[in-house]
Amino acid sequence: MSLQYGPEAVVMLEVINILDSTWIQKCCVIAAFGLVLCDHTSTLIREVELIWGRRLTSVTILFYLNRWIIVACAGLNYLGNIFDLILLTIWSAFSGIRIYAVTQGSLPLAMTVSLLNMVPVGTNAVIHCIALLR
Repeated sequence: MSLQYGPEAVVMLEVINILDSTWIQKCCVIAAFGLVLCDHTSTLIREVELIWGRRLTSVTILFYLNRWIIVACAGLNYLGNIFDLILLTIWSAFSGIRIYAVTQGSLPLAMTVSLLNMVPVGTNAVIHCIALLR
């Protein structure tokens, strides 16, 4: 026995899937980043005049933390993705070197192992790029 859905139910399921996805979350992140960027650029001249020349006090440290930690948090997410790709590349190189040593200098086999170990680097890079574009 199979369930039959009417056209309204199908449309409703599609709407639920869209709302359930991370699309809304990513739109909110982009909007928040735009607001922060707009605020930072519009108040930069006043910041230079009022804060940059002052000595470090609890007020200026609090201002800097409040001002720049938002940008740092967004950057750390991308930095983590970059570190993942770098680690995978290093592991690929080590695998090739190990094979080269174990086979007593077989360069074709070592290159094959290294290239096969680079597959996760390529797939993860594509996944990260697609995630950025969504």
